[in-house]
Amino acid sequence: MFYYNITATVAPGTLPAASDIDFENMHSKTQFRKQAAKIELEMAAASPANWALAIIDNDEATGTVAFVSAEAVDWQALVREFFTRLGSPVVALKGAEVTMNEMRRLLDNQDSGWDFRLSMHNRWQLFGLTNLSHALAFHTFETIVSSEAIVPALTATEVAQKATSLNLRALDDELARIAQTPVVPGSAQPADYLIEVADLTMLKAVLEPLLAAKYAQGWLQSRRYLLLEGVSLTSFTATDWRERFMAASGGTLVIELSQPLVAVTPALEQLAQLVAEYQARVLVVFKVPMNSRSTLSVLRQAMPGVVFAGITNPPLTSAEATAYVAKQAHLDGLTPDAELTEALAGLQYPVGHAALMRAYAQWRMHTQLAQQYPAYAPLLAPAAPNAESAGQATGDAGVELDALIGLTPVKDMVHRIIANFAINRLRHERHLVERQSSMHMVFTGNPGTAKTTVARLIARILRDNQILRVGELIEVGASDVIGMYVGQTAPKVKQLFARAAGSVLFIDEAYAIAESQGYGEEAIATIVQEMENHRADVLVIFAGYPAEMTKFLDTNPGLRSRIAAHVEFPDYAIADLMRIADRQLAERHLQLAPAARPLLQTQLTALKQADPRSFGNGRTVRNVLEQALFRQSQRLAALPTAPTDAELQQLTAADFATAAPKRQTVPRIGFN
Repeated sequence: MFYYNITATVAPGTLPAASDIDFENMHSKTQFRKQAAKIELEMAAASPANWALAIIDNDEATGTVAFVSAEAVDWQALVREFFTRLGSPVVALKGAEVTMNEMRRLLDNQDSGWDFRLSMHNRWQLFGLTNLSHALAFHTFETIVSSEAIVPALTATEVAQKATSLNLRALDDELARIAQTPVVPGSAQPADYLIEVADLTMLKAVLEPLLAAKYAQGWLQSRRYLLLEGVSLTSFTATDWRERFMAASGGTLVIELSQPLVAVTPALEQLAQLVAEYQARVLVVFKVPMNSRSTLSVLRQAMPGVVFAGITNPPLTSAEATAYVAKQAHLDGLTPDAELTEALAGLQYPVGHAALMRAYAQWRMHTQLAQQYPAYAPLLAPAAPNAESAGQATGDAGVELDALIGLTPVKDMVHRIIANFAINRLRHERHLVERQSSMHMVFTGNPGTAKTTVARLIARILRDNQILRVGELIEVGASDVIGMYVGQTAPKVKQLFARAAGSVLFIDEAYAIAESQGYGEEAIATIVQEMENHRADVLVIFAGYPAEMTKFLDTNPGLRSRIAAHVEFPDYAIADLMRIADRQLAERHLQLAPAARPLLQTQLTALKQADPRSFGNGRTVRNVLEQALFRQSQRLAALPTAPTDAELQQLTAADFATAAPKRQTVPRIGFN
């Protein structure tokens, strides 16, 4: 679709003044308007193209014209012919392409009294845009098309400057291909695009030089693009999709996928048919989720007849990263130095764009501040670790994992698993294996053994290593996956996997799903299917007691085979529990009095021996300390004077229970 706002300068005095209120000439003015509408209708009927125009406003020498067409036409020749037949020869024409929404506002402000087809409320149905016409009529256009834009007309020099400022090698390569490819009239686009950038702001920055270059070379007839944000393929019918392609005809349709694609579905096949049908009329750009290799693969599989050019920031080698940041530093007016070289040397290669830019941004901040405020330069140097902070966890997830108390076998297993994931991904990217191996795990252990904490750190480690693109931990239980009624369970499970895309889905006490009455079997079957569908983009961790988890894995034949690793979390030794207590107390700026330490150790030992299965490990430590804090508060409140700071920060022997805990018994029912 093409929309133009045109100003026509005509021979003076040949148009009636629209603002004049002249009752004597009212009849002739009405006749003039009817004649104009009749001429427009006759011309359109005789034309092979589908177009319409309307005079929006006028005076004796100028007319503002709205022009809409379903395809590229010589609008200047048509407007000139229209005014000539109206008896108002055109002296000069000036027109600008506008968006559909801007055209709607232009027509809504039309001077009343005209009978043009574009003056009617159902004007958009002339072009087959029924749903869009309703959206425009009720001012809900943004629910159909998220936004529209007209990219500016740029010279080759301006395109190069904008591309350089983005520092995207893939974009530079594509602009070179465009410049070397002359347009072939009537042929399909040489390539559509898969753009992988962080957000819509960056997407629009990439589109500007890209589409401007395509337009200048003749591969686009319109500089307008339609943006569909957060698209779920199943939310659009075939009619919905067709209207959007029709609305974008001659220009570009940009589709932001809301979730990664893991398989070719009927909804995707439906979209693929329209991409192929409109290949000569619509340039299609997919904004794909970051680091979703499955999405790129699925789109290419669904559209084998379409060539896709990828514009992204792939992981870089050490030499590529050095060249990249050198160019970025030049753009920022900075000179690389030894500090930047050292920062780059500390990265793990191949390095992702996000990690590289974090290192560069920190160096840039230090460098710029040191240049502008040299007196503060010493404050920008990283501080040496002091005695308190040495050995504590930092912001790096791998360091935090190693800093956890105890769990040595767990840490070793997790490091081996992550290394295996990284190597398998590398094999897959180099086409040494057909598909990426499963990443799913089982965590077994008693409560309080840090299963959730380790799962959260694994999510972050996999994100930092570009194995997962989001790296969040989505915690759920049986109630989150099982529906209350028929037909609710499978959709709930699929929604959870969609929510966990790029992250870790942590299902605690997973065996409760199998034990639940009703739809547990359906839930497990759907989970198994979604684990396979999302094998490259979601890591599922099942967690629970060892014996129960063994039974759970036997509930479905395909469940155990999809588990890549089994991690056992042992109970903490008493010495480790005391270290956990010290850490928890330090976080609260508290400490144990010398006489209190053996009492705490005795209490923890007794609790563990009384009921090993239900012993809460780290949680039990926290509960015991909470009880001690209640006793401390009661003790200090009874003092005749206000407690000192030292008393507020110390737990004494009086704050800990001295009697051995009793094992809870369940009353018997029946007769002795």
